[in-house]
Amino acid sequence: MIQKLFSGIGAALQKLFDKIKQIVVTIIKGVLQFVRDVVNWFKKLRLDPEEHTPFVVEAEKLKEMIHNAPVVDVGIFEGVYNEETEEIEHYREISAESLDMKTREILANANENNPIVVLN
Repeated sequence: MIQKLFSGIGAALQKLFDKIKQIVVTIIKGVLQFVRDVVNWFKKLRLDPEEHTPFVVEAEKLKEMIHNAPVVDVGIFEGVYNEETEEIEHYREISAESLDMKTREILANANENNPIVVLN
C-alpha cells in the first residue's frame, strides 16, 4: 500500500514538473522550522484526509528524482497528493539557511528507495 503511494506521488511529481517551469518558492533567512513553516502551511489548506496525502521531500533528493527541479542547497519541497486524481494539487518549495531538528527528524524517515516522506 505505502509503496504504491510513493510510486503514485513520484509519478505525479514528474507529471507536475513536465507541466510547469516555475514553482512557488519560499526563502527563509534563517532556520526552517517544521511546525511553523510546514505544518501550518498544510493546516491552511484544510485537507480531506480521505482524499489528500501531504508529503515533504528534501530539495536535494527532489533534484535527483527530477532533473529539471530547482537547484537549492538546503530546503524541502512539500505538496499534497490527491489519491483519487493521482495529481499533486498544492505544492511549494522552501529554501532556508538551515533546517530545524524536527525537520531533520522527519526527513530522516526517507531513504534511497523512498525519498518522499508521507505525513499523517
